[in-house]
Amino acid sequence: MIEKRYKDIHVIIDVLQGKEDEELSILAKRIVSFLCKKDFGLTDLEIEVDKNGKKRIVNHPNIDFSISHTFGCVVVAVRENGKIGIDTEKVHKISEKVINRFFSENEKRKISNSVNSEFVETLIWTKKEAYIKCVGEGISKKNLTTDTEIIGRVVHGEEHLCKGKVPSFAYWSMLVESYIVTICFEDNV
Repeated sequence: MIEKRYKDIHVIIDVLQGKEDEELSILAKRIVSFLCKKDFGLTDLEIEVDKNGKKRIVNHPNIDFSISHTFGCVVVAVRENGKIGIDTEKVHKISEKVINRFFSENEKRKISNSVNSEFVETLIWTKKEAYIKCVGEGISKKNLTTDTEIIGRVVHGEEHLCKGKVPSFAYWSMLVESYIVTICFEDNV
């Protein structure tokens, strides 16, 4: 299990090869409870789902969380007083149909100029998914076609912080084993 922090964001990443989707979902909910107790002193959480599918903690509108799990990896992010979304994917080739439908010309150019197109495709896709979860508006073509590659600042090393197209949001991405984890968050800086 890996714990990371950036500003007021607390993230846990757990790579558990061989676990089924249902097991990862249960684990994700336990991690949310653990982080909310550790960071905010909350116990006995009640979680509701809004009309767009965004999960929220009942009676604590100032605390946001996001979960994602895929093929043996579960990730959870929590924060207070700001929106957050997280996504994880194992590095893989994104289908041409998805790229043509949802990736901007700028994003396609970044892929074609890259040394490792599968990595870049997966990175862009996790940014799109994390953004959708962060804004909490549900999946739509408008949200999926948001150009995530307009960059204001990059912090080199394991963690990359990039200003997104929407001025009040930023991305934090990292590679953990063969998984890309991306967090999108309201950036109040």
